[in-house]
Amino acid sequence: MKQILNKLKNNPKKIFLLDALGAFLTASLLSFILAPKEDVFGMPSKTVYILSIIALCFFIYSFSCYKFIKTNWKPFLKLIIKLNSTYIIISVGLLFKHFNQLTFLGFTYFILEIIVIFIVVYLEIETYKEQKRI
Repeated sequence: MKQILNKLKNNPKKIFLLDALGAFLTASLLSFILAPKEDVFGMPSKTVYILSIIALCFFIYSFSCYKFIKTNWKPFLKLIIKLNSTYIIISVGLLFKHFNQLTFLGFTYFILEIIVIFIVVYLEIETYKEQKRI
């Protein structure tokens, strides 16, 4: 984890690329694996597609930040931190709401996704704080 933080410290814009790749992976998994297999995962496909659209929007935002923002990137990083944190809260809420419907695979997927996004948010916050010190 320290190696990743050191790399981000030297080139903090890369956190947007990391976030974009994660959001793209999430959108893809949700759209092409979880949604069509509602019976296997248990989360209603309509809900999964909505989460996928949100993840796709995060991908577009983060990739655009990575590609186009040259300076003053901190407010954009602060926004994606808030958005990712909100996504975690929504996901936890959906776990509770659909708990009785979720299969073991569905529950495991969403717990792992929450953990991974939490780690990304941690890296984003640490990158943001480190850049404030410079």
